[in-house]
Amino acid sequence: MPGRVTGALGDRSGAFVLRHTGGYRDGVAERSFTVVASSGGLAGLRGHGRIRWVMGEPGHYEFDYEF
Repeated sequence: MPGRVTGALGDRSGAFVLRHTGGYRDGVAERSFTVVASSGGLAGLRGHGRIRWVMGEPGHYEFDYEF
């Protein structure tokens, strides 16, 4: 399922699309995502990441990217 993101990375700003998948098991929700190539105003952006939530705790976000 794609999702549009608008924001800033370093000194660049714009929008791009993430394709994400995920699931929920034993009180833990996890999602992984990948930047859709050529999907917005941040030219050359490539990346992937993960979001993990444990019930009752703050979420943990990881995003590895490059231009």
